[in-house]
Amino acid sequence: MQQCVLAVILQKHALQNVNNAMSEVDSVAKELDFTLVVTKKGKYRNKKGNNPRTHLQHQLADPEWADFCRKTIITQLQTAESDISRSEFFRECVETIQPVLIGVENIICLGLGNFHECVIARYQLAFIRCLRKQTNLDVKVQYFDPVFSRAEIDTLHILGETVLHENLEGKYRAEHKTLFFLPHCPKQIVNNLLWKNWDAHRLANVVLLCNSFSTVVNNNPDRLLRHNAGYILRAADLYREVPLRNSFRFTDIFNDTSLHYLPDGAVNSHIDWDCTEEPSYEQHDLELISKEVVATSSSKTLKHLLSELRAIRSGEGAGAYAMATKYITEQFRRYETTEQQHCRAKEELQFTAETYRCYLESLRKLKELNESYRGKGERTIRETADMVGFKLPHDPK
Repeated sequence: MQQCVLAVILQKHALQNVNNAMSEVDSVAKELDFTLVVTKKGKYRNKKGNNPRTHLQHQLADPEWADFCRKTIITQLQTAESDISRSEFFRECVETIQPVLIGVENIICLGLGNFHECVIARYQLAFIRCLRKQTNLDVKVQYFDPVFSRAEIDTLHILGETVLHENLEGKYRAEHKTLFFLPHCPKQIVNNLLWKNWDAHRLANVVLLCNSFSTVVNNNPDRLLRHNAGYILRAADLYREVPLRNSFRFTDIFNDTSLHYLPDGAVNSHIDWDCTEEPSYEQHDLELISKEVVATSSSKTLKHLLSELRAIRSGEGAGAYAMATKYITEQFRRYETTEQQHCRAKEELQFTAETYRCYLESLRKLKELNESYRGKGERTIRETADMVGFKLPHDPK
């Protein structure tokens, strides 16, 4: 189903289909004689021009409402942390990862996604926070993702975390032993990170929790990897890979995730350390959100669309995700406007992209609702309160 959705994304006839669907809705509404029923107070407000949409916008801009949303997200994050910390999956992860974390001085998390909206991203955030706590690492996690919203950045600050602001496209230098948590990140981010630290001494400082190197190598021809993941191809022979057994109750959160680290003596292997050419990627092969793309006027829609694609990405569908990312980014560049030209197709592209983003987001939320509620039975009062972010009368304020 993913391939079907991704293959037709941004096609021009989608706009006409949406318009036709809206026309059918209007005709049915007129036929059934639907009317909007409002209170007298609501009528008075509407006469003044304060329609429900404007009222909603004012509500979202209200600091008290924004504060309530942040508190709700933090409560949901705490529930996710409790869920993860009690799981057999997390216990096995700690046993596997803790010996490798001895001497770690930094933790950097890239490509987390929109954790305010996406349950997958929220659980991944909960995982790295629980791992730091369980392994007694007295360091702050540094986060960066170009799709972070202002509210998500504020939430991380409230949680006492550090948010990086510069898009280095994964090119972070590890002067000290650092754990890099890259949940379902594009392979080019990992490739850039390895290039930046491709040194016999510095590479030993790079510990990775990311998509499996062996999966990347086995699922792509060597001739392609040499162009867009050459350092992963070389690192696969150096790094020891320990897959994390995907036994968590949500199977699409930590799938295809492995621990990668350099065992003792690996840097003494016969490796060409002098071959350190900086990676460059063709525009049609680019999977990451580059600095240039972030600078464009349409970057917000593009970032959100790619974030939704990343959320539905699986180990088996990595190829489809890469192809869709390339195609979408190429289309946005093709129809980008400049001072010298004005492209009429861009407005249509923007509307179609936003339509498909909404479609993918709705599919993701439907799946999350099914996984959360289907077959769960009646919940306790405590579980219900935690789920919606409320407190019980006897809870401390």
